Amino acid sequence: MKSLTTIFTVLSCFIFLAFVSCEKEIKPNNAPQEIKSYVSNYFPDCEIKKITREKEKGKKSYDVTLDCGVNLEFEDNNPMQMVDVDSDSKLPDAIIPQPILDYVNSNYQNSYIIGWEFEAKKTLQHVDLNTKEVLEFNMNHEFIRVVEID
Repeated sequence: MKSLTTIFTVLSCFIFLAFVSCEKEIKPNNAPQEIKSYVSNYFPDCEIKKITREKEKGKKSYDVTLDCGVNLEFEDNNPMQMVDVDSDSKLPDAIIPQPILDYVNSNYQNSYIIGWEFEAKKTLQHVDLNTKEVLEFNMNHEFIRVVEID
């Protein structure tokens, strides 16, 4: 009877972990076509170095590392959507919503964007500048504030 209880406990733990979080590295050539297309369109001089598929609470996402120092995160919302991008260098203008790009170009002439994040839960967008400033925008791309970083 004791061994049945142990087996049940172990199986329950595995099932729980399967539903809570699951992370799997996949080969770059097996990346979803949407990700391959995004990388070739916006980062044509870069190649996918590493891609990790995560499954948490039934939602799938992909963390993508490019060989040129860019990190991307995609959520598989059908259609797939890029929700986070970080780089050490200037991001392509085409991936930044135009009103946000216009705001940064008008108000931060000596800066450029190295990161952008869409936070669906808070309905916010964050923009990281090369000057270490972080700007916050609402979903209408209207500037809210400069975020203080510790």
